[in-house]
Amino acid sequence: MRFLVILFILLFNISNSQEDINQKNYSLEPNELDLNKYMLKSPEGQEFWICYMRNHNDPDKVTDNTKLHLELFITSDKDANVIIEIKALKFKEKVFVPANTVRNVKISTEAQITSSEIIEEGMGVYIKSDTPVTVYGLNRRRLTTDTFLALPTNVIGTAYMAVCYNISVQLTSQFAIVATEDDTKVTILPTVETAQGRQGGKEFEVVLNKGDVYQVTAKNKPNDPLKNDLTGTLVTSDKKFSFFSGHQCAYIPDNVMACNHLIEQVPPISSWGKHFYIGEQKKRSRYNYRVVASQDSTIVFVNNELEATINAGQFIENNVKGEVQVTANKPVLVSQYSQGFRNGDEIGDPMMLLVSPTQQFLKKYRFATPVNGFWEHYVNVVVPTNSINSLKLNGKTIPKNVFKQFGQTRYSIAYLRVNYGTHQLEADQPFGMTPYGFGYDKDKYDAYGNLGGQSFIEFIEYKDTLPPDANINGSQVIIRDDRVSDEGIERIVVKSSQNIIYNIPDFVEGVPQVSIKLKADLQGEIGKLVLNTFDLAGNSKLYTICYTLDENSTQYQFYVNQGDVDCEKFEKTSLQFFGRISQLNNNIEINNLANIESLGEFNSKNSTTGILGAGMSFAIKPNLFFTSRITLSQINSMMESPDSVSSKLLLDSGEFIDFQEATQMKFDIYNFILQLNLEYQFNARFYSFFGLNASFLSNRQATINRKINYPNFVNYPETLTKQGPESIVEIEELNNLNFGFNIGLGINQKINNKFVAFSELEYLYNFSNLLQNDNRWNYNLYSLNLGIKYILY
Repeated sequence: MRFLVILFILLFNISNSQEDINQKNYSLEPNELDLNKYMLKSPEGQEFWICYMRNHNDPDKVTDNTKLHLELFITSDKDANVIIEIKALKFKEKVFVPANTVRNVKISTEAQITSSEIIEEGMGVYIKSDTPVTVYGLNRRRLTTDTFLALPTNVIGTAYMAVCYNISVQLTSQFAIVATEDDTKVTILPTVETAQGRQGGKEFEVVLNKGDVYQVTAKNKPNDPLKNDLTGTLVTSDKKFSFFSGHQCAYIPDNVMACNHLIEQVPPISSWGKHFYIGEQKKRSRYNYRVVASQDSTIVFVNNELEATINAGQFIENNVKGEVQVTANKPVLVSQYSQGFRNGDEIGDPMMLLVSPTQQFLKKYRFATPVNGFWEHYVNVVVPTNSINSLKLNGKTIPKNVFKQFGQTRYSIAYLRVNYGTHQLEADQPFGMTPYGFGYDKDKYDAYGNLGGQSFIEFIEYKDTLPPDANINGSQVIIRDDRVSDEGIERIVVKSSQNIIYNIPDFVEGVPQVSIKLKADLQGEIGKLVLNTFDLAGNSKLYTICYTLDENSTQYQFYVNQGDVDCEKFEKTSLQFFGRISQLNNNIEINNLANIESLGEFNSKNSTTGILGAGMSFAIKPNLFFTSRITLSQINSMMESPDSVSSKLLLDSGEFIDFQEATQMKFDIYNFILQLNLEYQFNARFYSFFGLNASFLSNRQATINRKINYPNFVNYPETLTKQGPESIVEIEELNNLNFGFNIGLGINQKINNKFVAFSELEYLYNFSNLLQNDNRWNYNLYSLNLGIKYILY
């Protein structure tokens, strides 16, 4: 019996170590556009045109403490030969970038553009590589630093909007244009007056040749800060060009010191998006963000609340803490800003970065932390929750416990600290990432941040064909319509309710998520709520929320199912097929049987038996089942009765020795056992059962023979063995029908929605007397059952 117990314990441990993936929640798969199947345009490339905008002081005001540093950081997963050239400065440098490293290249400080509205001929920085590379630019003076992700020429466009910030002392907002082709006609529609007196709201044009740079700064109006902000300026052209936007050195917010340089290379309007997830900035208590509209009548939601309706070129700005979800009904651009060190954190300073929309997420990023020294580097990662396990940083899986769900969305966020150098992030689904860093010690009043990377495919308004989906989160059901092409929730209609109290909050049409609070009217009683959900595209879906017993515990919980389902039929009916190994123990009191009279009492040894069985299980209540089974086993018992007297045997040598014989009865009978059990499930895996059984013997035959117990060397002459001739007799006293009870413990292990493996340790006791006369024979079985359950429904 010991081996059965050890085997059962082993099976218990194996089952208990596996994660229970059985989920009752129903949720549609995201079914979002896999951008990697389309014309993917990543931030890696072989040709770049960039520039360096003015950072704080003019060159003639430079001191040792404000010395300018212009640098490039280049990385690739392959060896790369790169040429960097500035035509006007006759600057040309060839560099070799070994695979999986970061190469730092110093750029002449004369490359900084300090003018406004003057064509700087040939001042563009041209970068050419023989293999795709990722390029970062750094513009730094002591305590005023920012970085940008350079965009290759194959992802730039012909239409942009500036995103900047307000005036800061005598420093103001700016943007710059780098032409990539000759005779590029650029049209600029500034939002405010420029430094050279061009009026806000009035277009002007400029013609640039390949490599020319044209920088525009806002007119300095200290008494009217908002009129120093070029955010929303529309810049278009008949040919593709690179576009940079930011600030010479900004206070963020306006009244918080100190200032820092802001710069980003801005994606073209064609690659903006509608869904954004903004994370906190590590070690900072608050941050600012802006949402810039590309079209009129853009409705913006922030954390499922209507924020504003804005027109093309307008923006909203908020000063917040914590994570923020931004959604809009039309493509927008989202920028994030860290705040000055005097906001109370006493760390870092302002910087600007752009947030990637979910529509432009990638499955893989290579990025570099471009500032070395007294810096702490971070990356925020926003990933679909069901893809967390696949996310890897530099080939290593990121622990699940560093992620947390992003509000009520289908995404989770992690804040990762990384070292200086080059890094790689990858997952099996598209995700977003944002790198940034803050200085400490000698650099404690400094910061950098930049766009982490994204696809730059043209944003296309695909038809919304997916209805809202639903998911249970504790005691609330979250209705979502926030995938790539989703237009938002229109309404939620209650069809019926039984024993569930619900609260549907007021919401504005187009909101991406709605959370409905749930409560059982009567605890411990099954409840049902049927909802019909509609989105703005006319799609609808019916859901049933059930309040019933959790299959993983003894508590009642809420579950969501698609369609109108019966919550009473929480559990399923199953067919069962199993094999068994049993130990048979006999309890006998037999002196004579079938007219065979023994000179002693019979005894029997334990034996191993058991074959197979089948059954069906029906749910009575969510955790109580009725199970019927038919099992085929064997009674393979050997009974032996030594003679109570011994004889003397004369050997050929003339010597007399003691001689004893015994009578043997051997049974090999098939036994059909019908079991009727009640099964109680403690949770999805563990259960116990108890029941009654009836057994039917296939025959009444036994094999009878005489044998010599001792001495060992004596044989019967007739057979030349120690055993006498056998005879088969009919044991009329055997009862064909017998009764007993059984009890056991079991373990389930789900394979899929249709099959469940199980193992059981069972004890069966036959309390009937198998014999009809004064003799006594009953038995018990210790069995290990191993089998499969097939779920019917």
